[in-house]
Amino acid sequence: MKLFLIGGFLGSGKTTAILKASQLLESEGVPMAVVTNDQGDQQVDAAFFRSQGVQAEEVSNGCFCCNFDRLDHHIGRMLEDFNAEVVFAESVGSCTDLIATVAKPMARLRPDLRMIISVFTDADLLASLIEGSARFTSDDLRYIYKKQLEEADILVVNKIDLIPPSRLELVRQTITEEYPGKVLLFQNSLKDEDVRAWLDTLNEWPIVGHRNSLELDYDRYGDGEAQLAWLDKSLVISSPYGEAVRVADRIIHGIYSSLMSRNLAIGHLKFFVEGENWNKKISFTMTDSGSEQLSGSQKETNLKMLINARVQTDPEQLTQIVHDVLNNVVAMYACKIEVGRWTAFSPAYPRPTYRI
Repeated sequence: MKLFLIGGFLGSGKTTAILKASQLLESEGVPMAVVTNDQGDQQVDAAFFRSQGVQAEEVSNGCFCCNFDRLDHHIGRMLEDFNAEVVFAESVGSCTDLIATVAKPMARLRPDLRMIISVFTDADLLASLIEGSARFTSDDLRYIYKKQLEEADILVVNKIDLIPPSRLELVRQTITEEYPGKVLLFQNSLKDEDVRAWLDTLNEWPIVGHRNSLELDYDRYGDGEAQLAWLDKSLVISSPYGEAVRVADRIIHGIYSSLMSRNLAIGHLKFFVEGENWNKKISFTMTDSGSEQLSGSQKETNLKMLINARVQTDPEQLTQIVHDVLNNVVAMYACKIEVGRWTAFSPAYPRPTYRI
C-alpha cells in the first residue's frame, strides 16, 4: 500500500487536491481512502469527503504526531477491510515534524508501506510572505510554515491560477533558492491534468531509505499554534418561511466579513451545509475574495450546518464574533438557530507519541 502524507499550512488547498486525486483514482478502479486530521473533533473535511463517496476516517483532537496510534489503526483498517492501495493522510494545517513523528515510526511499524510526503503551499500566501504583506504577523507562525516546507519530498505550489505570472515567477525563484533539491510542482488543483501530474510524480517516486528529521524548536512550534483559535460549531437552522438557505448564506458571509473587518488572519473558514437532498462545502482563506455563495433559490425550512474556523486570534474573540453574527441573523429573519456541539480553544503544546 502507498501512504501519501499530505502536509501544508491552513488554507493551502490540500483537501481540494485530494478530492480531485480521489476522483481520478476511482475512475481508474484504484481502491483508495482518506484519513483527515484536526485539532478539533467535528471536521468539515471528513463530512465533505464522505458526501462525495470517498472512504474517510478521522484523527481528531490533535495532530497525527500526538495521535499516532489512532492514525496507524485507521491505516491498518483500510488495508485489511477495504483493500486500499492508496491512502491519503491529510495532516492538520498547523502541524509540522511529520518525518520524525509519523514517517519514521510508521516505517518501523509497517516496513512494506511506501510513504511520500507532499507539502502544499498557497501561491498567493507564499508570494505575500516574500513581499512582506502577509496578514500573518506572528514570527512563530511563519516558523511553522517554513518548517513544513523544509520537510517535503514534493513541494506543491498550489492555486497558481490566483496570482499573475510576475508574482508566480517571484515565488519560483525564491523557493528554488531557499529549498534547493526539492521536487517542485506548480498546480491548480481544480484541473485534472495538474493533479494527474502530481499523482504521476507520487507513483514514480523512488523508495526513500532515509529522511533527515527536522531540527525543530518545540517551544516556538507550540507558541505558534497557541496563537491560533479553533472554533467548531454545529447548527440546525429552521425557517417556517422556507428561507433557511438565505439564512445560512447570511451566517457564512457575516462571519467572514466580521473577521475581515477586524483584519484577522484566516487560516481557514469552512462550512458544510446539508439540505434535504443536497449538501455543499464553502471555504475561505486569507487569500480568498469571499464571493462564494450557496447556489440555488430553493426553499428549505431546515438545514444543518457545521462551522470550522481557524483564525489568528484568541478563542474568546472568535466565539464572540460567531455569537454576534448568529444573534444578528436571528433578529433579521423569522428563524430559529439551534446550536449543537461546539468548542473553541487554542491547540495544546504538541507532545508526539513517538519522535525519531
